[in-house]
Amino acid sequence: MKKLNLETQILQVLKDNSNAGGSFMSSRDVANTMLSGVAVSKKALSEQTLSVKQRMWKVRELAEVNGYLVIPLRAKTKGDKTKKFRILGWKIATAGFDEQYIADELMYKIRNGEARTASFNRMINTAQIHGLLSSEKIKELSQ
Repeated sequence: MKKLNLETQILQVLKDNSNAGGSFMSSRDVANTMLSGVAVSKKALSEQTLSVKQRMWKVRELAEVNGYLVIPLRAKTKGDKTKKFRILGWKIATAGFDEQYIADELMYKIRNGEARTASFNRMINTAQIHGLLSSEKIKELSQ
């Protein structure tokens, strides 16, 4: 039996969470779910959590290719006057429920300049194709 690569495994955990009606999962929750059923040491869980964090950009691309949007839950860093955010969790967007999170993520990509233009366009197209954002919101964010 062929073993799935790590990005595909992470995406599967997020899909399973979404199908179960779950909310945002932290990188540690994703890692813990992937390692469930195994006697897990703190070091193994820590290493798996780091691997999940490092691969989330690739998981997001893989999800978009498969017609899903993986969105982050961001929070401003405490006591920092810059525009830095910390990602608290991840989930697959659900039509009708996550429109504000999708809009916030698109605004974040706009603010971070031209380096994110391709990602922004891909995300808009996926949201439009799968009806995750209203056409009015897409027009508003695309201007």
